[in-house]
Amino acid sequence: AVVSTQSTGSHIRGIYDCVRDPEKEGANKEEIEEILSRLEYSLEETKVFLETAEMADDSSRTMQFQDFMEMVVNQNQVETLSDISQAFEIFDKDGVGLLKTKDLHRVLTKMGGDPLTEEEFEEIINLAGLDSDLEATFNYRLLTDEKLAPTLNAETNKDENGETKTKFYQ
Repeated sequence: AVVSTQSTGSHIRGIYDCVRDPEKEGANKEEIEEILSRLEYSLEETKVFLETAEMADDSSRTMQFQDFMEMVVNQNQVETLSDISQAFEIFDKDGVGLLKTKDLHRVLTKMGGDPLTEEEFEEIINLAGLDSDLEATFNYRLLTDEKLAPTLNAETNKDENGETKTKFYQ
């Protein structure tokens, strides 16, 4: 299943919290199956998800929301700057557009269909002018709109309405 832009962040969190037993730390196998069903995953996609999470044969395992979201994002390739920004929003607990460099590291090197190598991540950090200290905080909205676009072979401009538009090149 491709999780649509409407099925991101708070929407998925709402489903996760609705299905999960609040008395437990994370969601168990049956709860994960229900969450994936509500996200319109097929039975085969659910099976692959559970096997990847090492939950297929272990009903006692649970999965925290952050781990669940990392797998959802990983299975739905990050293809555009908008998608990257939405992935960052998942980890932005306060909703203010700020993340720690360690969160950027996790998103760019562990997720998506083509995660970056450590060397590529360091190059992004340098090109974006970010502090390489993993505890440093940065504004990911500015990063994706103004600094990350050129490194991803893309150009970001404002349209006549002032909205940011990104054009990707082959």
